[in-house]
Amino acid sequence: DNCSGNGLCDEGVCICNSEWSGSNCAVLAVSCPNNCSAHGICGADGKCTCYSGFKGTNCSEVDRTVCSSGCSGHGSCVDAVCVCESGWSGRNCSVQTADLRVAPSVSTSVATA
Repeated sequence: DNCSGNGLCDEGVCICNSEWSGSNCAVLAVSCPNNCSAHGICGADGKCTCYSGFKGTNCSEVDRTVCSSGCSGHGSCVDAVCVCESGWSGRNCSVQTADLRVAPSVSTSVATA
């Protein structure tokens, strides 16, 4: 099959061009820059889709805009990602997830004789 036009045949064995793999060089060997720096997913097009808090072609840049709101006062910024307090969620901890109203305290007094 002539190595699918993506390599050279040497005594019946395909020697694939660098961007191709497989026994007949028909599989595109996709790789992303720096393997997305372990902060993203490599797509079939060879481009990274970065996790929240990271950006750039290889996801190696910290996206400081994630914590620019100060996590809405309901969380802490850790590695450019808001870690929300209990009862809060969302990218910048702005979504209330539980009823945080405090019940009024009840005071009791004990009569002593």
